[in-house]
Amino acid sequence: MVLNLKLNLKIEKYLPFIFFVAAAIGVVLAAFFKVFFIFSSLAFFTLVLAVVFLKSTKIVLSDICLFLAVVFSFAALSSCAYLKNIADFAGREEAFTLTVISLPRETPRYNLIQGDIKNISGIPVSCQAVLIDYTKSLEYLKRYKVAAKAGVIERNGRSRAYLWVTKNSKIVLMPQGVILPLSRAFNAYVLQKFKDNFHDGEARFLSSLFLGRYELLKKERQFFVDAGVSHVVLGQERQLSPFAF
Repeated sequence: MVLNLKLNLKIEKYLPFIFFVAAAIGVVLAAFFKVFFIFSSLAFFTLVLAVVFLKSTKIVLSDICLFLAVVFSFAALSSCAYLKNIADFAGREEAFTLTVISLPRETPRYNLIQGDIKNISGIPVSCQAVLIDYTKSLEYLKRYKVAAKAGVIERNGRSRAYLWVTKNSKIVLMPQGVILPLSRAFNAYVLQKFKDNFHDGEARFLSSLFLGRYELLKKERQFFVDAGVSHVVLGQERQLSPFAF
């Protein structure tokens, strides 16, 4: 590899250092942007450009593209470490950073909640799971760090991830940012408008349909089941059960 500057400096002896720098940059990029396919595509594209410039005797451009190809290759390899599935953590207790994205469905022993998971013991992920919350303390549209045990149920060709949150689980309320409080306020505002402008039964139905407030449906729940439209009206609620397939 020759750096075609005015001094026409040969840099073969610096290659280990250059590759180390390229690898370091790639690892840092992967930590911020976990996009394996984009990095791999960029690595291939810059490598092709390096060959084209080399054949055109444009040595400087070829060296730059080759350096970028190494950077993107290491970024692609490093980003693979972040492509985790919740099944990789099944059977052991981990620290999950998640947002509660459904209202609790109460049972005598626990609440069933849908959670959006963003981090598992320091490893960034992006998946959803059913939370079996024995503490009954997790609230709608709030972000938590929860010690829980993960698992995956597979039945009839379908799989569903779930977390067990026991009464002894450590739960930490995380910073909420701006969006979550606004979403909770909007939810409460719309619910109140339904109550102010509709009869009780109509308000409960509209709240379940537009806000996902299925816990407000009481006697109406069986009516929808008997009418055969529970999959439309109560679809999200049914998904909350890890035992309903």
